[in-house]
Amino acid sequence: ALIGGAIIISIAFFLTEKIIRQMQQTDLEKKTLGDQLIRASRLAELGEMAAGFAHEINNPLQVIKSEQTLIETILDDFKKNGQLPPSEDLDDLEDSIKQISLQVGRCSKITHAILKFGRKDEFKPIDVDLQTFIPEIIDMIAQKARVNGINLEQRISSDIRPIFGDPAQLQQVLLNLFNNALHAIEERHGVSGGNLLISIENKDENNVAIKVRDNGCGISPENLGKIFSPFYTTKPVGEGTGLGLSVCYGIIKNMGGTMAAESKPGQGTTFSIYLPASN
Repeated sequence: ALIGGAIIISIAFFLTEKIIRQMQQTDLEKKTLGDQLIRASRLAELGEMAAGFAHEINNPLQVIKSEQTLIETILDDFKKNGQLPPSEDLDDLEDSIKQISLQVGRCSKITHAILKFGRKDEFKPIDVDLQTFIPEIIDMIAQKARVNGINLEQRISSDIRPIFGDPAQLQQVLLNLFNNALHAIEERHGVSGGNLLISIENKDENNVAIKVRDNGCGISPENLGKIFSPFYTTKPVGEGTGLGLSVCYGIIKNMGGTMAAESKPGQGTTFSIYLPASN
């Protein structure tokens, strides 16, 4: 009886400790989930603020553009009337005006892209011409790639078929993948030796393949199977919400497509998106 009682007490202590550890683990996961939700909410608020800033910036940009056009018109009139003879100073002035026009146009493209990204629209699928759509998104991260010494290459087949999907949501997916790739490349290579390849081709007569390949730090096999799980992230606290890839996966699935990843630690990662082509 004594031996049996001792065994029962030992088992009870063991089970109690196990239950306590599980409860502590559950509390930790709950706290982590709450922190991630708070950060996700802050990111959403930041997105709304960015859209507001973009709208406010776009207004003075239009004024600058109008004034620049007026200056060009007046200069042309002066040149036609002979009031401004050709000179080196005049050439420099015209070059400066062209540079103003170029930079205003660039800023305008960025603000419109932010407004498009932050717009709260319902899912509205349309035919999307990837030959023009993808380069516009690549332009949004091209400067960041150059600053960090990353070779950015795009291969877009000339016979690529349009896809049927929501352009705003597809932009969200691609920007997420591009930024993740840049982060992985910087982590491994620093400011030299990085390569990012974005390719698009017809997978078959019914589907189009979009691939984002980097030579970054890669993903370990044990983590590769979890990357599309909600709130899963390998980034340190404060550097990621864990929402990105799971949201991307859901968006692509909602468009009738699929998404997959291949990776080798120390070699890089390839994300593949397959979307149905338009009929």
